Amino acid sequence: MDTTLESEGDVDRRVEASGPGPEGRASPSRQRPPLFVPASLPASEALALLVGSMDVIALVTHHGREVGVVTAEDLTAAHGTTDELTVGDVMGREIVHIDPRADLNQSLRIYTDAGWSSAIRRHPGRPTGGAS
Repeated sequence: MDTTLESEGDVDRRVEASGPGPEGRASPSRQRPPLFVPASLPASEALALLVGSMDVIALVTHHGREVGVVTAEDLTAAHGTTDELTVGDVMGREIVHIDPRADLNQSLRIYTDAGWSSAIRRHPGRPTGGAS
């Protein structure tokens, strides 16, 4: 599958060359490429992008890797708060990358690592356990 990256700063759309969907029709999910936004983008800017593009979700990236999904609903709930929240602060759905060939122990380790990565990303500078 060929992928072309169309970029505007940190926000981009990845366009995949794909054939028609089932029954020869264009698949609704393939009509437009997904919107990618960085976790560090202010939530208000992401909301404006979603509204402007008429999208309802965006894939969230952190250090160039997809880490979650943010919805217009997530961003609307954060709109107008006194603190400038980022997409990462309000993102309600996280992506965990699991190798389909991973055994149970590897899968559990990956989920545990993903949980810690999420906690550290959401609460930077907070203690992560250990002796006080």
